Amino acid sequence: MKKKLITIGLAIALVATLAFGALAAKNGDTGHPSAKATAAVGLELIDYSKSEPWTGILTNTIKTANDKDLFIDAALQCGLYTKTRVKSKGGVEDTAEAWARIEVRVIRDQDPDWDGTDLAYIAQPGKVVYCWRMQTLKAIFGGWGLNNATEEELELILETLSANSFNFIFVDLDPGVHTITVQARITSSPDTSGISEAKALVGAGSVTIEEVRMIKNEVIMMP
Repeated sequence: MKKKLITIGLAIALVATLAFGALAAKNGDTGHPSAKATAAVGLELIDYSKSEPWTGILTNTIKTANDKDLFIDAALQCGLYTKTRVKSKGGVEDTAEAWARIEVRVIRDQDPDWDGTDLAYIAQPGKVVYCWRMQTLKAIFGGWGLNNATEEELELILETLSANSFNFIFVDLDPGVHTITVQARITSSPDTSGISEAKALVGAGSVTIEEVRMIKNEVIMMP
């Protein structure tokens, strides 16, 4: 009797396993676990650079049920470096400017042929400026030396590091496994041969992805 019960139990377990495998294959998932949340952490994601295009810095996958939404919190360290130098004599004004910016966005299920314009693959509210600095230096000097003929110089250098985060949202996703990628883009003013210089750094970062079901007909983008 005991042997018969064990055999029945094994048969039930085998049928359940086969049914789960068939369902997973039908949904295009061959073994990804269901989850309500996931996370990823990285260090030194984009090093100092003059300018970088959109670059994937953190990525993870999550399996969602039907008509579920994703809340995504992306936190990053942002470093900015700006330098400006001015020279002036004879009461003539000199001006130098330097600026640097780090933008962040979240995309899903990136296709190799995707041109980056289909908003359905970009989490709301789109691109977000995580840090930005415009540095302007002006000076009016009389000069020094014989007849004040030699220029006077003034230089200003700023370097800062801060942590920032923002919440992104995907609404009404199809069921299945989705790949979520946090992208960052660095833009900065051109180097003007020592007069001005700007760089940016994306340091340590983390992303948490949570599956939720929001209120029906929820207004996401405010007018």
